[in-house]
Amino acid sequence: MSYDLRVWEHPASRTLPKTAEDAGKLMLELETQEPGLNPKFLAFARKLMQRYPSDVWEGDLVEGARNVKQAVFAISLPSAGRARIMRFFVEAANKAGLTVFDDQAGLAFLPDGKVLPEDQADEWQDWGEELGSAPATWGKTQARKALKGSLAAMLAGRGFRFMTPKQRPKSLSTCDAPFIRDVEGGHQEIHIWLQGSGDALHGALHAIATHDAVEEIWNKAVGPAWSTGMFGTSASFFLTLQGLLNGYDEKFPLGDEQDVAALGTLVESKVIPIPIDAGASRTWTG
Repeated sequence: MSYDLRVWEHPASRTLPKTAEDAGKLMLELETQEPGLNPKFLAFARKLMQRYPSDVWEGDLVEGARNVKQAVFAISLPSAGRARIMRFFVEAANKAGLTVFDDQAGLAFLPDGKVLPEDQADEWQDWGEELGSAPATWGKTQARKALKGSLAAMLAGRGFRFMTPKQRPKSLSTCDAPFIRDVEGGHQEIHIWLQGSGDALHGALHAIATHDAVEEIWNKAVGPAWSTGMFGTSASFFLTLQGLLNGYDEKFPLGDEQDVAALGTLVESKVIPIPIDAGASRTWTG
């Protein structure tokens, strides 16, 4: 379920709202107006994407800001790490001179720093201090342990083994969780790279297969003379996850153990079984 916040630049001719209800009424009024591109929206969107990577948001916020002609800019918050992201969102918007309205909670955050209703201001301040002082209990170290633990255990049951630093090629020297297994006619690899940090921590998933059938197809298509050199080994091919996963992105949140378990389920059901040729006459099922 999406959680939307709305931001706007308060009209210079109007006094700031005194209640959250007044802020809501103003928002509805401004939503009917189309003053055109607002540079403050654009600067605010850039600030958000500088702090959190693009894959955290539903689409490109900067591009979205360029296309907003209305006086109100609606932005959906991600579910992972929502509390911390919302805190940064509100502070960055207010510094940019923008009002933030959370119609689901009935809260308004004015550019002068006031919170409406006023009886919620102390609670918001305390919440922010708790978020600021709370230690980060989950990070790349914890994510690596989970990948080498529960995910590795699942993959081991399918014949995969974790590649130690000595077993890896140079291209995988910085990979956080590379796995490999031998199959008839070749081998299959799954690589997971940790990216981002804090609430934006996620994993990039790569899948590669090497098989005799691929080399045969390659040689028929371009000839053996093109099978080496700049093209590398003709027996390897990079698997497009958007095809394997029916439109899934290749990056997945890894903010806790549940995220790791969800990634494991996806890998087990979608990535491990790979058809070797177009007719799918041979399939690695594990």
